[in-house]
Amino acid sequence: MQKITRLGTYISKESYGYLRELSEIYGSQAKAMDTAIKLLYEIHKSQIGVKEVLSREKIFRCFDCVILTKNSFKYLINKEPDRILDEGYVYSMVKLTLGKDPREANFSEIIDAIREIYVVGAKWFSDVITNVNSNILELTFIHNLDKKYSEFMSKYFADFLENLRHTISQINISEKSFSIEFKKNF
Repeated sequence: MQKITRLGTYISKESYGYLRELSEIYGSQAKAMDTAIKLLYEIHKSQIGVKEVLSREKIFRCFDCVILTKNSFKYLINKEPDRILDEGYVYSMVKLTLGKDPREANFSEIIDAIREIYVVGAKWFSDVITNVNSNILELTFIHNLDKKYSEFMSKYFADFLENLRHTISQINISEKSFSIEFKKNF
């Protein structure tokens, strides 16, 4: 059984209102406060600010609203889709998700971030499959669109891998998927 400590303190009316609301969700004030303190401690321990955590959550909830910036929209209107690649979205989104530069992350962390963003969050793909053969890696992206989508997205992710200083050896494109073979340089 967990040892319980009595806490006697004052909080603002606003915070008390939040506590009452959370108490209904978690069953009691004690459980609500315990959960909130543990969450805040985990955020502090990971050295990420609360605002950044909330921003990430908002990005994953409202992902469609984040993908197109003014420049990207302008490029699409002017029929210059290749210019979108210049903005390095994959790199930026992976960096935001990891909380560090992707060049400092290991390969499995990067793949987990890509899955979290593009399979779970944005639903651009139904799956991202990794295949390792000696020093050649293959990433296969499965989707339900068409070959044109595969062609565009293969460039998009090849650009990301090259930014991580990997050497692309082959890109295979089909109707419902594409794969990128590359040599891992870390």
